[in-house]
Amino acid sequence: MRNEILRMENVSLRKNGVEILNAFHLNIFAGEIVELVSLDSFGKEELINLILENSELYYGRVFFAGVLVNSYRRASANYSRNAAAVIDKKRRLVEDLTVADNVFVFRKGFKKFFINRKTLCNQIKPFAEQFSIGLNGTETVAHLSALERRGAEIIRAKVAGAKLLIIDDVSDLGSDIGRFHEALKRFAADGSAVLYVCGRRGESMAASDRIAIMEGGRLLGIRDGGESIESYFPDFASQKRPAEENSNPVLTFNGVYAGALADVSFSVKAGECAALLDADGSASGVVIDLINGEKTPARGEVLLCGARVNKTKKLTEFIFENPLKKNLFPDFSYLDNLCFPLGNKKAFLWRGARFKKSVARELEFLDDIFERDITGLTPESLYMLTYYRAMLANPKLIACRQPFLGADTYLRRVISQLIQKFKERGIATLILISTFSDSFPAADRLIVIKEGKVIREYAGAELEKLNQ
Repeated sequence: MRNEILRMENVSLRKNGVEILNAFHLNIFAGEIVELVSLDSFGKEELINLILENSELYYGRVFFAGVLVNSYRRASANYSRNAAAVIDKKRRLVEDLTVADNVFVFRKGFKKFFINRKTLCNQIKPFAEQFSIGLNGTETVAHLSALERRGAEIIRAKVAGAKLLIIDDVSDLGSDIGRFHEALKRFAADGSAVLYVCGRRGESMAASDRIAIMEGGRLLGIRDGGESIESYFPDFASQKRPAEENSNPVLTFNGVYAGALADVSFSVKAGECAALLDADGSASGVVIDLINGEKTPARGEVLLCGARVNKTKKLTEFIFENPLKKNLFPDFSYLDNLCFPLGNKKAFLWRGARFKKSVARELEFLDDIFERDITGLTPESLYMLTYYRAMLANPKLIACRQPFLGADTYLRRVISQLIQKFKERGIATLILISTFSDSFPAADRLIVIKEGKVIREYAGAELEKLNQ
C-alpha cells in the first residue's frame, strides 16, 4: 500500500466573502509527481498557501503524511506548518551568501555557533550528485545559473526534510527544463512527492504520474500521466492570420557579430510576428540592446526600415516581461498611463485635456479607460492598457520580451489577441522567448538561436506541425 503524502477532502476556502476553492479534492502519494494545470490562476496562490501553512478552511479537511492537519472544525486538527516547500519565480535564496550557507545555515533547527564551511561544502556534494546538478557549495548564489539556483532550492528542500515539493512557474529555465524535470523525479524517488503547478499549454512534465485540471477554484478532472488534456485548453489557432507580404523588412539583422551573437541574420516584415527562441539565454539581451541602439555590432549591420539604428529616431516600442510591475504608474489613472509615454515625443502633450479626450474616443472600447484607480483592475485589463499604449506611439516595430511569462491560459489568450492587433495594424512584432511553447499562440515564424547562432527557422506548415 502506497503512503499518502497529501489528501484534500472537499476543501472550500473563502476570502473576503468570495469562494476561492470549491469542493476541492486531491490526493498525492509518495514517489509520485502530480501535475496541476491551472487554466485561469484563480485560487492557485491560495491553494499553495493552504498546503504550506494550513489556512483556515470554510469546509473540508486536509491530511499530510497521514495526519489530520487542517479541518473546518478547528479544534480537531494540528495546525503546524507542513513538511512542504515551494520553488517559484520568487528569489528565495540570499544572493550574497554561498550555496552551503543557504542550504544548511538558514534552515530551521540549525543551532551551531561555529560554522565549519569546509564541512558544509563537502555535505553539498552527495546532494548535487543525487540530482545531477553541478553545484559547488562555495559558489555565491548571485553567480548561479537559473538551473543551478533551482538545484540549490531542491537540495535545501531535501535537507529540510520536505516530503512535498511544490513547483510553480519555472519558465526562466529555457532549454534546461528537461534537466530540472529529471531532478524532480529523483526528489520524489525516495518516498517524497512533487506537485507541479503550471498554466501554460506545452509546459507539461512528460514524467508526471497524474494530471489534475483546475479552473475557477474547482477541480475539473484528473487524467493519467501522458493522457491528452487538449480539450481543456481554448483554441488559439483561429486567431492567426497570414502576415502581410512586404519586400522591405522593418527589422533586419545582417551577419551580426555582437556580444554572444556570431553571424546572426534574420528579418521581420510589417504585419508579421517572429518569435526568437533564445535556447541558452545568451541572445535576448544583446538583441534588445542592438535594436534600441545601446550596442553597435562589431561586424554586420542592424537596420530599422532600411537605415541603421538611430537612438534619437524612435521607431521601436519595447514591452518587457512582467510589464504590469515595470511599465505602469499605480498613482496615475488608466488614461494618464495610456498617454504619458507619448510625452517623450512632445513634452507635456499627454497632459492636455483635448488630447486625452481624443485618445479616450479612439479607445472607448476599453472598459476601464476612465478608471482613476488602476490598482484593483484585473491583469487582463492592465495588459490591454500596456499593449494599446505601445500601439498609440505608432511604432514600426514592437519588441516583446517573454510576453507570456507567468500568464495563465486565459491571460495568454488575451496577450495573443493583442499581438494579433499589432499585426492587423501593420506593425512588425518580435517576441523573445526562452521556451518553444511560448511561440505558438502568436508567431508566424520561429527563429531558434543557440550559442550565438541561428540554428533553425520554422514557418508555415512546418511551424504548425510543431504546434500540434
